[in-house]
Formats: sequence, C-alpha cells, structure tokens
Amino acid sequence: MFGIIIRLPDWMVRHILDWAEGHQRIREEYAIGTGRWRALPFAVNVLTHSRQRYRRNLRFYADEPRLQVGGPTWHWVREGMLAGDEVLANVEKDTAPTLLFTGGGGAGGR
Repeated sequence: MFGIIIRLPDWMVRHILDWAEGHQRIREEYAIGTGRWRALPFAVNVLTHSRQRYRRNLRFYADEPRLQVGGPTWHWVREGMLAGDEVLANVEKDTAPTLLFTGGGGAGGR
C-alpha cells in the first residue's frame, strides 16, 4: 500500500474511513485515488526509469494476469492506518534490536 496519498486532514480521513467501514458496498470499493490495475504509458510510470525494465514488467503482467493488483479498498486503507497507530503506540515496549531502512530518491530520482 505504498504511494497512497489522500490529501485531506488526518481527522477527516479517519472519519471517512470509519464511515465507509459501516457500509459494506463502499468499504469494498477502491479507495479514493486508486482503482483497478491498468498498464500506464512509460512516461507517467513512477516505478522505474528504465524503459526496458518497464516493458519487461508489463510482459510479466500480461503473462500472469493475477499479478495485476489494483489499489487498496477503503477497508485496507483503514486497517493499514490502525496497524500503524498500534505500532507507534507500542514502539517503546519493543526490546528487540531493530534496524530500519528508508529509501531516498527512488524510482530513478522521480
């Protein structure tokens, strides 16, 4: 669920997600700004700067349609936010050594 950006205040997003959770039809729909998988032109992709790699990935998707995963549902976004809240609320209780990595300038610097 990377790359999901909902440009609304956190409190508003949570209110919308809680509301959607109570409506079965809506909760199972794609979240705002996402949708079913579709092949995009290379020029607008954000995954790679390599045209050859992008074409190869599209061939993989064509050969294996089950890899064509779309965006998350409202329910998945809500569950992801709740899981993140739980991790942050309990981070001080974690005694295991943890190494975190973060990427920078990925996708060819885009």
